[in-house]
Amino acid sequence: MPHSPAESFPMIAALDLGSNSFHMVLARTSNGEMRILERLGEKVQLAAGIDENRLLDEAAMQRGLDCLRRFAQLVNHLPQGAVRIVGTNALREARNRATFIRLAEEILNHQVEVISGREEARLIYLGVSHTFPGAPGKRLVADIGGGSTEFIIGEGFESQLRESLQMGCVSYTQRFFRDGKITPARYAQAYTAARVELMGIEHGLRRLGWQESIGASGTIRAVGLAIKAGGYGNGEVNGEGLGWLKRKLFKLGDVEKIDIDGVKPDRRGVFPAGLAILEAIFDALELQSMTHSEGALREGVLYDLLGRHHDEDVRDRSLSFLMERYHVDTEQAARVEAKALEAFDQVAEAWNLDQDWHRELLAWAARVHEVGLDIATTTTTSTAPT
Repeated sequence: MPHSPAESFPMIAALDLGSNSFHMVLARTSNGEMRILERLGEKVQLAAGIDENRLLDEAAMQRGLDCLRRFAQLVNHLPQGAVRIVGTNALREARNRATFIRLAEEILNHQVEVISGREEARLIYLGVSHTFPGAPGKRLVADIGGGSTEFIIGEGFESQLRESLQMGCVSYTQRFFRDGKITPARYAQAYTAARVELMGIEHGLRRLGWQESIGASGTIRAVGLAIKAGGYGNGEVNGEGLGWLKRKLFKLGDVEKIDIDGVKPDRRGVFPAGLAILEAIFDALELQSMTHSEGALREGVLYDLLGRHHDEDVRDRSLSFLMERYHVDTEQAARVEAKALEAFDQVAEAWNLDQDWHRELLAWAARVHEVGLDIATTTTTSTAPT
């Protein structure tokens, strides 16, 4: 669905009605910049309420509507066009979604849009590319949701391939770990089911290739933190850590016994299923590691609302905003940067500073130095005795 840019609204919001969690982000816009004011999220597990006839049960609907009533206090007064609400896999699957959507729109006073899997993938990539530092080359982005998992390969702000598979941490929990018991046999079934799903897209992903892999979901974040707690990494996901974590879950044997740093109590129930899917992704695509991005679907929806799709480095954008906010003398900052880079060029070869990012880092440091001078001057002036 096309959306006109929302830059004219001083406040905008995005709501992500996911299969596992509902999320809301509220932001203020000024001079083309966006500042996050509020982030809210609740585990609703909408997908857990879909029965064999693909009908969303009353209890799941009520959990979702109760959550939206809390969100509504922050968004139902905002004008039309300033809020975008997207529903994902659970609402795509539910045959009676119209009933839930009608009640949700009455609560929120804004339209609810059920997006396709590929549109979800596009928005996820947009959220990642705006919030994760830019790097040359292609990126593989994976997002394990409650009912589906999205894969995107892109470069800069442009996604080149977008896929959505019917596997998620909630739906796989219902299929393989419904009673909370964790056994090697059940885990193997979940893992195999995920590998079968991946067979249809492996070739296309490999054909395009990528230089770095990024995860954009709560599952991937929790796995990375758990691996870090076990001493197998620094927050990234890696093969050795996945193996250690799987063996630990087998020893525990029950989701109620999961007490691992990084795994919140409300994620324990869906954690084994999420881990099985993630291990299948690593093996199918022969990944060595995966870094987590805080930006995902809801951030992508916000940037899409603003109509911001052009290529820009999030660090450059942040520096420009700070320089404007603190009234930095841009001409002086440019002179400092130029002098610093001139000195850099004279010693770069002798000091083995041969990477592009070495020069880039110094340029940013020069600009941050000017921001710091302005802040220090402002602080000194405001605290000086009268």
